[in-house]
Amino acid sequence: MIWRGSLFAKYAIPLVLLVMGGLVISGLVEIYFSYKENKSALARIQHEKAAAAAIRIEQFVRELAPLVPDMELKAAGTDGGFVLMPGCDIPPTVPYENIQKFIQVAHDWKY
Repeated sequence: MIWRGSLFAKYAIPLVLLVMGGLVISGLVEIYFSYKENKSALARIQHEKAAAAAIRIEQFVRELAPLVPDMELKAAGTDGGFVLMPGCDIPPTVPYENIQKFIQVAHDWKY
């Protein structure tokens, strides 16, 4: 097939298409890497915020923990009939120190 037209049109159209294709591919690659970078930055920020929230919660629990056993036991067992026990069972992952503290509170509590 013989292409009729000017020599400029023969070479300009494929050249423009190649340049446009390169720009589209370059833009898609840039979008992909920008997405990955933003996703990584978001995960890092979420991790930092979660760590800060965990520290605040831990501080709150440390301040509140000494008050809880006395308040609960005084409120629930003033007239007798109170049974101190864990909810349903003690999971195997509970630290032994927690079980010791539970037993200690039960022994130390005077009703």
